[in-house]
Amino acid sequence: MADLTVLINEKITLDGNDRGVLTTQTITGINNIDNRIITAPTGSYTPLFSFESDSFYNPGTFLTGSFQYGRITNKSNTLIELRVIFNDFPYTASFAITPGNSFMLSSTKFAAGSMSNPSDNFVFPQTISSITIQPSGSSAKIEYFIATT
Repeated sequence: MADLTVLINEKITLDGNDRGVLTTQTITGINNIDNRIITAPTGSYTPLFSFESDSFYNPGTFLTGSFQYGRITNKSNTLIELRVIFNDFPYTASFAITPGNSFMLSSTKFAAGSMSNPSDNFVFPQTISSITIQPSGSSAKIEYFIATT
């Protein structure tokens, strides 16, 4: 068992003033990590990883209850669409990740403020079932880092 320390270091001097921020988080009880770099082809969604609620395990599948931290980094020169798919919700959520930037997860839960059609009768938070990616141009190199208990 180990502690994972996550550091976010934003450095900037604006109008002669240091406005940088260092944020530190320590996550205790980590037993497993998975760190991979994959190349996603253009033209379709590539599954990145998924979550399961029971003890069934496949490579790239993590237990919902043991997930503690995740980071997905676009290591390519092209924009990627990161799509979040839910267990019991018919919609998805998509995020544009620009080259060199990251998307971070602290939970397998997702909550949104509102929907344009209130008759959809959805309940939040929703549990994430999987994450897929699609490059906007050429193939893209994607890194992920996942920590679980």
